[in-house]
Amino acid sequence: MPMLSTHLHEHLNLSSAERQLDFPEYFPWRDTILEAEINEMMEVVVSIRRLKRMFNMTAKNKTRVILITPSSRFLELIEVMEDLVGCEKITVQNQAGSIDFTETVSCKVGDATMHLLISPELRRSFEVNLQHLEKKRVKLIANLDKVKKLVSSDGYKLNATIKTQENNQKKIKALEEDLARITLMKELSESLNLQ
Repeated sequence: MPMLSTHLHEHLNLSSAERQLDFPEYFPWRDTILEAEINEMMEVVVSIRRLKRMFNMTAKNKTRVILITPSSRFLELIEVMEDLVGCEKITVQNQAGSIDFTETVSCKVGDATMHLLISPELRRSFEVNLQHLEKKRVKLIANLDKVKKLVSSDGYKLNATIKTQENNQKKIKALEEDLARITLMKELSESLNLQ
């Protein structure tokens, strides 16, 4: 953008007095400390949203989050975080205090630990979903192996049309993406001690 601004400024119909202005001027408007705080807040927001998505939490679930951090920098960003996460309440604490950890799912980002309050119904639903995902993962692996064997055969490259080869490559890519997504959810559930 600055290069475009400079280019446009050079081609404006200006008198020589006006043209002496150095454009664009450099202003030290960058606040690296604030940017670091906002980036850390966004990492927390993304983590909470990921947890909400994993547990299929919607607005009707009235999401509550307890954020434990030794720093007080999140206190002034609470309202923004609540809006970005779409939760009813985010509480910031310095210490764990009196949290019933059996009803929460925890995730750590930097020096902050988030505890998302989960109802027992949502937890059971997620655990059942994990069992279905494991069955789906086994089927995906079998399908992926089948398509890869088909594609790697000698006669396939000679006899299959280019369109068929392209379709099979797309199918392999889609199967690998589905498998990666299920693997990620499984890894997250293991890190959250849900299995």
